[in-house]
This record gives sequence, structure tokens and C-alpha cells, in this order.
Amino acid sequence: MPLPLSPQQQRVLDAQNNLLVVGGPGSGKTTVALLKARAEMAGLHEGQYILFLSFSNSAVAQINAASTEILQKADYRQIRVQTFHSL
Repeated sequence: MPLPLSPQQQRVLDAQNNLLVVGGPGSGKTTVALLKARAEMAGLHEGQYILFLSFSNSAVAQINAASTEILQKADYRQIRVQTFHSL
């Protein structure tokens, strides 16, 4: 079932250029980022992946938790979620 998106969120998903997305807690930044990542996965070659970097372990945990609702199990081999320190 597709997630309901606001017009602003849809514009972020449709954008082809780099963006800085700013919003408060619960505004959907993580959801939109994961949806954008899922859309980009189709163009990846073998061995390539999408990297999410964060400053904190709690943010990594939050992204991983959200990914279980947005991504399919097959997508997990094409995404990495890490802290800057672990990278």
C-alpha cells in the first residue's frame, strides 16, 4: 500500500537534483529519504549500494526501524545505514 505523501514530499521524491530537506521531528524526512533510496535502487549495479550516514546510533536505529516498514527484504542488500564513526 503506497504511503500518503504531501505535495512537498512528492516534490522531493520527483526531484532529480541534490536537495537539502529540513523539517522538524515527525515531518517525514526519514520516510521520504527511504522512499527516494528505494526509487534509486533500480539503477544500481552489482556491488553498489545506497549509504545513509548519521552522527548517532539512535538515528541509525530509527532509520533501520523505519526501513522495515518501507523497504522490502530484497532491498536490504542495497542499503547501508551507519554512523560516521563506524564508516
